[in-house]
Amino acid sequence: MDNDRDHDQSADPGTKASPPETVPSGSNRSEANSSSTGSARTTADAETTDAETTADAETTTDVDADLDTGVDADVDVAVDHSPSRDRSSTDVDLDGVVFQGDADDEDESQGLFDDLLSGEPIFENKEVLRPSYTPHELPHRTDQINRMATILVSALRGDTPSNILIYGKTGTGKTASAKFVSNELESTSKKYDVPCEVEYINCEVTDTQYRVLAQLANKFIQQNQEVIADRIDELETLRSRVEDASPEVENAPPEVENAPPEVENASHEVDDAPLTNTPFDDPDAIDARIEELRDDAETMEEVPMTGWPTDRVYSTFFDAVDYHERVAVIMLDEIDKLVEKSGDDTLYNLSRMNSELDNSRISIMGISNDLKFTDFLDPRVKSSLGEEEIVFPPYDANQLRDILQHRADVAFKPDALTEDVIPLCAAFAAQEHGDARRALDLLRTAGELAERSQAEVIGEEHVRQAQDKIELDRVVEVVRTLPTQSKIVLFSIILLEQNGVHNINTGEVFNIYKRLCEEIDADVLTQRRVTDLISELDMLGIVNAVVVSKGRYGRTKEMSLSVPIDETEAVLLSDSRLGDIENAQPFVQARFDN
Repeated sequence: MDNDRDHDQSADPGTKASPPETVPSGSNRSEANSSSTGSARTTADAETTDAETTADAETTTDVDADLDTGVDADVDVAVDHSPSRDRSSTDVDLDGVVFQGDADDEDESQGLFDDLLSGEPIFENKEVLRPSYTPHELPHRTDQINRMATILVSALRGDTPSNILIYGKTGTGKTASAKFVSNELESTSKKYDVPCEVEYINCEVTDTQYRVLAQLANKFIQQNQEVIADRIDELETLRSRVEDASPEVENAPPEVENAPPEVENASHEVDDAPLTNTPFDDPDAIDARIEELRDDAETMEEVPMTGWPTDRVYSTFFDAVDYHERVAVIMLDEIDKLVEKSGDDTLYNLSRMNSELDNSRISIMGISNDLKFTDFLDPRVKSSLGEEEIVFPPYDANQLRDILQHRADVAFKPDALTEDVIPLCAAFAAQEHGDARRALDLLRTAGELAERSQAEVIGEEHVRQAQDKIELDRVVEVVRTLPTQSKIVLFSIILLEQNGVHNINTGEVFNIYKRLCEEIDADVLTQRRVTDLISELDMLGIVNAVVVSKGRYGRTKEMSLSVPIDETEAVLLSDSRLGDIENAQPFVQARFDN
């Protein structure tokens, strides 16, 4: 053992031996061994270099530890990888300390995701197939893009571009094309050092005048603070150059009598050189401007999402836009949602701002799925807002095929698609008004289904599964998460349609709704509240509701289902409360009660 110890010490040059001391005999020796054991544990924990060499297999290492008690002890450090042992368990004997299971268990069973990760991935870049992705090239939208560019190019000349309204059904490339042109506009403005920027607002989310103005104000305030910070940095750099030049002025040689003019003005040239071609006469003017900019930054208060009067929000937005010279293009996506929710006050204020701005100019780019939403606008707003109109027609099957092929080349690994996948996705989407977004969703979902089944390629069967899954998933998820009262209203509409009733009106739905509530012992809401619930179902795309005038009898909503009846009914009946209705057919007679 002594030879082994000497060998370990010689092999490890970092180990320094301590002089031996006398070891007591008898019981005192046991106490010393016990003390040695505790000290050895501390030493073994601290000197992790020896323990790390045992991470891959069961290994025993002799470590020569110099104990605090002065006793030379041989410490055996054994790492046990057996899965049956407790990882925290430790075996101790008089000869040393044995550690069990401090390393990772190599024989541990595979985790939840290991099997899913074992197959070869089909996707190269899935994000290319998502609606939020803005491609570098937009097939079959060259004419619309060029027209937008010819309108907005005046912004790069410092002029105010005409307002633009963009129309088209869902998935016709409106937003993607507008964002593409906006990105090009901003990059070109930086290239030519022209202050021009585009601000995007989704009015389906930001749907009130307060929120639109607050979000725009905060964006411009943030940009202004960045501009101020950059300007302060430039001024501080200029101030440093002036300070660096000052000692040369102080140490300049005294003026010489009858000296040439260039000698007489030498000191002034040194002093004024950093301030040449600047609006500052001396360093104090620079300091004053820096303080002024800092005061501006401190006074720029961001608008909270609620709580301020609307006129204060508008004033803050106005000041933020006009803080420095720029041309700002405000892109309002789903602009019809803003008009539907808040009227045309926001558009009126924005379209009239240029007559009041001193430094900046504003242009509005509105994007809408509704070709007729301008019919509800004030004539003054309509004339100023619709200075230029661009219509995006639906894609046909061949155009959708080109779009999908263009994206698929980037999204998937080589040879991941069979030949019939892209034509089938294009055909399905062409049936639904040429919706490219639907075609991309189909292709992405087909790829996900193939990847989950660990198929090597995406085939026609995956596209058909994706078609069913997208439709059913949307219906199931939306209907399943509806509140109970909305489910009862929807069930009433389904019962009427199943019995051949067309152009269902609010009164008919309300009559059946009341009887269903009585059947399942639910609270009965007022007819006005039921009408609101129908509007919510319309907004979700579950029903299609249209307001119809009945002359002197007022107005009512006429509606029809926009989702498959059987699947929707199955989801509703899976609700425990609606499932208690044994036979709802007699309730349809309620439409004749009034």
